[in-house]
Amino acid sequence: MVDAIGQEITGQAVMFRSSDTEILTVDDSGLLTSLGYEGSSLITAASGDITAEVEATVEAPPVPPLPPSTILVDPASLVLDTHRSSWLSFTVTDTSGQPVPGAPVVFQSSDSAIVYINPDLYGQPVALVTGLGVGTATVTLTSGELSTQLPITVGQFPTSVGITPSYLALPAGSSQQLEAALLDLTREEMEGPHSVT
Repeated sequence: MVDAIGQEITGQAVMFRSSDTEILTVDDSGLLTSLGYEGSSLITAASGDITAEVEATVEAPPVPPLPPSTILVDPASLVLDTHRSSWLSFTVTDTSGQPVPGAPVVFQSSDSAIVYINPDLYGQPVALVTGLGVGTATVTLTSGELSTQLPITVGQFPTSVGITPSYLALPAGSSQQLEAALLDLTREEMEGPHSVT
């Protein structure tokens, strides 16, 4: 307790009380004790006809985060052409199925000559997968103790047909042999038996 000029006055009794003792109690020394319920209580300090009040609030303790449980990958598998790329998205979820913000994910390709992966582009939960050579590879995603695998098949698929010669001017009554070949994405002629009609 202080006087009109702010000096502490000793020897004067000050009583404390709480407006809601189911939320907060206060003892004679002014020690507040929360009883575990959320809410507010008005704490009053009184000495004779002089009073002061302060509102005290009890908040629920923060809920501890649930542990990571699963790494989800979309799509679950990929088929790529050589020199083609595709996006995949990934999410680490907790035991309730909710995303875990900021969970680190590490990528590993089982054969970097077949599949190259560029993860965590622009800080987003996406990665760019590129097929480099014909074959199969597995990309493993790891986050702490969790891991999941993404099977990827890389093939060489025809994207166009090349005709030789590319220009013809035939004399009347003559003939000309044409050659046709399947070309891949880089316009390289594909090897092996292929039917062109």
